Amino acid sequence: MGIQKFTGPNELLTLDLSIVVHHHRPKAGVTLQQVTDASYWQRVRRSLREGHRIEVFAEDGSYWAMLLVTGWASTGVEVYPLQTAEIASAFGGEDTDFKLIPHGATWKVQDTRTDETIHGGFTTKQAGAEWLAKNIAGLRREARANDPTRFAEAG
Repeated sequence: MGIQKFTGPNELLTLDLSIVVHHHRPKAGVTLQQVTDASYWQRVRRSLREGHRIEVFAEDGSYWAMLLVTGWASTGVEVYPLQTAEIASAFGGEDTDFKLIPHGATWKVQDTRTDETIHGGFTTKQAGAEWLAKNIAGLRREARANDPTRFAEAG
C-alpha cells in the first residue's frame, strides 16, 4: 500500500485510492441472504479483492445491496452488507395502471385502462404480484408506445 506513516490522534494521512465497484444482477429467486454467503462468490473470487464493493440489484427487483469484500474464505469470498433495501415488499402487485384480479381458480394481470388481460394463469396472488413487479417497467414502455398520452402526466 505504498509508504506507511504513523499518524497521531490529531493527524490524518491522505492517500490517493480508487474504489472498485462490481455490479451484479442475481437471477430471479436468488435471495439477499444467498448473495451475502461466502460460497455464492466462489466462481468469481479471483476477480474480487479485500476492499472492493459489489453493488447487487436483483433481476426481479426485489432487493438492492452494497456489499464490502472483507476477505477470502476456503468456501468463497467473505462479504459484509454495507446497505440493503428490500424493494418487492413495497410493491403490492397493483398500481393505477395494472392490477391483479381473480380469474376462476387463478389470478391474472389486467390493464386498468383497457381491461385487456396482460398475463394470466397465476396459481396465487403472490405469484402474479412477483411477475408484475418484475415486468412493470416493460409493460409501461409498451403501453406508452401504444398510447403516448397515457403517461404524459407522470413524465
